[in-house]
Amino acid sequence: MTNEKTKSRKDRQGSTRSSGRRRGFNALDVFLILLILCCVGLAVLAYLPGSGFLRKSDRAQITYVIEFEGVRPDFASYIREGDRVTSSEGCDLGTVAAGVEVGVCNVVRYDPATADVVSSAHPSLSNLLVTVSLTADSDPLNGYSSEGLRIAVGAELDCMFPGFTGRGTCISITENGTGTGGER
Repeated sequence: MTNEKTKSRKDRQGSTRSSGRRRGFNALDVFLILLILCCVGLAVLAYLPGSGFLRKSDRAQITYVIEFEGVRPDFASYIREGDRVTSSEGCDLGTVAAGVEVGVCNVVRYDPATADVVSSAHPSLSNLLVTVSLTADSDPLNGYSSEGLRIAVGAELDCMFPGFTGRGTCISITENGTGTGGER
């Protein structure tokens, strides 16, 4: 008789499954799918070149020169060695490392008499060359940066000194050594 009870119980279970009743798609299934997708997405981001995600950054001591073109020569006296330099966004750009060099501001113009493009010195304006020292983040793919602001040759920087504010162009960068490493 126990054999018949077992058989009838199995028959009942089989008839319930064959009646078309299925397990529904619920919130737990959605959560598990989203969790798997997030893990795959994070793994892809971690290994994409240039993403900087989960990558260790290096610190480097750099010296770079900013050129301010077409300013009055007396502005050079407002920038002193040791002054802190910040960007207009508030990022630290370093410290003035040397005295300011005052150079000639050349003006390029068309000369209709000779039909040539000529360069001549402007009588009342000059170019200022400011040398700045900074411990910057260094990345082989993205170059140097300070608090997220990229510092590269040709980059225009809005600089604020205690006595002068202006927009200059980075014209050279020299790496002096490495600083301490840190997580990005």
